Amino acid sequence: MSDNGGMADLRRPEQRREVAQFIRELFRRSGCATWEQFAVRAGVHAVQISDWQRGEHVPDGYNLLKLIGAANVLAVEEQAPSHPLIDSIELLVEAIESSPSFARALEPSLREVARQVRSLSSTAEDTSTRLDELLDERSGPQGSRAR
Repeated sequence: MSDNGGMADLRRPEQRREVAQFIRELFRRSGCATWEQFAVRAGVHAVQISDWQRGEHVPDGYNLLKLIGAANVLAVEEQAPSHPLIDSIELLVEAIESSPSFARALEPSLREVARQVRSLSSTAEDTSTRLDELLDERSGPQGSRAR
């Protein structure tokens, strides 16, 4: 991994181009006027995003999630509201389904994303269980969970 948050030396040129195309699509979806504005919104350095969108480097999983999150900031869905992380994962799934080489190009980053999502899911479940337990303790014998 380079100090620029990428792994260009581990990817074939066509794989880097595919990832760069995905990043350009994220930029387009973001509604940002400039790449610098997109970088600021994503919380990454403009130099990094420049390298990624030109296919010189590939973002790691953490930075990939930040880019996807920046793209979803202005997304307005006509369906029921969802969580930005779920929207991000769905966008990744769409990209993988449409291009197997995209998945190969980003496999280490995508596996890192999957680990992070599993960790968040586990933490959220543990936290919600603990919250239910605390509410049950506080409500005493006459209270019960309304479900």
